[in-house]
Amino acid sequence: MDQAAAQSTAPSPANYTFFSVGFGALFPRNPGSPVNLTFKYTSTSVTTGATTTQTFSGTSGSFLPTAFAGDMIHGGYVFNHNSVNLGIGYNFDMNSTGGNPYFKLGYGYIFQIGGLQIQPSVDLYVNIDGPVTLGFINNSGVNLGVLGDSIHSRFYYTSYTTATFISSQTTLTNAVNLEINYVRTSYLAEPKLLLGTVLKKKVFLGIEGGWMVQVAQTSTLKLVQNGENVAAKVQVSQHGSLGGPAVGLIVGWCFYTKPKKK
Repeated sequence: MDQAAAQSTAPSPANYTFFSVGFGALFPRNPGSPVNLTFKYTSTSVTTGATTTQTFSGTSGSFLPTAFAGDMIHGGYVFNHNSVNLGIGYNFDMNSTGGNPYFKLGYGYIFQIGGLQIQPSVDLYVNIDGPVTLGFINNSGVNLGVLGDSIHSRFYYTSYTTATFISSQTTLTNAVNLEINYVRTSYLAEPKLLLGTVLKKKVFLGIEGGWMVQVAQTSTLKLVQNGENVAAKVQVSQHGSLGGPAVGLIVGWCFYTKPKKK
């Protein structure tokens, strides 16, 4: 996963902005096993009032022992020996979800040794795994009691008719099914070391290595009616971690903003 382009070789600008792309891999020590969920719920007919107790069972895809990642939109600012950066990317660490988004913010300090740039730094990440659908419950014509929440057979849904979200319409909608979705959000810090160089004072090339540390995690079940209305959210226990070694390759482009004073 990538990090800020560092200061260019002498003569160098006092500051500049940069944009880059990065490709890398994570090697989680405990990525987590597939999420297997089983619980009982009640189903009450809105016409007869009859209530039955049923069992839901669902599972997710596996978490991968090697997760590939890449920054899609990444940029920052270099001033003197300091570098700050932020970006958005995708992490492929689950079989059943495709790309999972992450957001990052980082700071590094630049040491210049000839044409080599050495940059110890720390990046902070928010990585969102999912949502992955574990299964469905019939919600047509029945009120449900699921994990302590009451889910009705009809719900009010607000739809927006313009891209600017100015005009909206709220309608009473009949539920068809209830999706049980799992989402894992990881909050991570990565201390790392970047080695790089600037070619022709424009193109930055670098490699980096670090260690992802999980600071916190939230694991949530989202109960979603008809794929559009989030009827309830239920917190569940933490599951696995993205913590472990990480490596990356960076290619960037520097834009000078102010020449260095002589």
